[in-house]
Amino acid sequence: MRQSVRALGWTITISMLLLLAFLLTAVYSAFQTLMIGQGIAVGQLQTSFSDGRLVLSMPVTVNNTGYYDMTDFEIATILKNQDGSTLAEARTGIRQIRKGQAESALHNLSLGLEDILMDMTELLFNDAEFRIDLSIGFRYAYALGFQLALSNMSVPWGAPLYGLSLREASPEFNGTHLVLHIVLEVENHSFFDVSGSLNFRIYNEDDAFIGSGGGEINIQSRSRFSGPVDLIIDVADPLGFTGKGYIEGYVEVPMLGQTFETERMDYG
Repeated sequence: MRQSVRALGWTITISMLLLLAFLLTAVYSAFQTLMIGQGIAVGQLQTSFSDGRLVLSMPVTVNNTGYYDMTDFEIATILKNQDGSTLAEARTGIRQIRKGQAESALHNLSLGLEDILMDMTELLFNDAEFRIDLSIGFRYAYALGFQLALSNMSVPWGAPLYGLSLREASPEFNGTHLVLHIVLEVENHSFFDVSGSLNFRIYNEDDAFIGSGGGEINIQSRSRFSGPVDLIIDVADPLGFTGKGYIEGYVEVPMLGQTFETERMDYG
């Protein structure tokens, strides 16, 4: 009986030592892989625009140089606006990274620009800064769970119509239609080109409608446009044109799902 108890005691002791050795080697291996070997590499955040959606892409590579397999790897991101409310979130997983191997994945966070700009039209004209929270979780050696988190990382936003200004409006009547001369100033701080149209309605000093028309605009990414633009206006009431009045302007950007009115301009 004493021998059985003694054998059981030795078995428990050996088991505890083996468990302790496993935990120590697993923790040490995970630390070496993550902290010293830089086993998780998150690439530079890239932005793109497709089908009316803003896509933030982040390449992730996991290089398991440790003694045990990594499983259930998951990276999650939450994009927030300036007041802290959530705009979008996404998760990307890698089922297994065996020891001595590396696996890669592309983590994409997508959100519709039209949905954002409907509530925050100031983003069309003003640069801003979003915030992104990132978390990484995985299991190591099929037993230990790890969780890493980074909060409030900056994601700059460049306004596509920064500093939009229409000035020096002067319509000229040639007998059949009006030629509207304006000076347009705008900077596209965004990462995508902006295509749209400028539309105008012309009235005389007695608020009588004279005609309407416009033209297309195309502003390249990271560029500035400043200069005169001539637009053709179809005349509805030629006799009503007196050379004095005001102009109402509208800018339509279909790719952003937005139409907005510019400041009223007087002429004559």
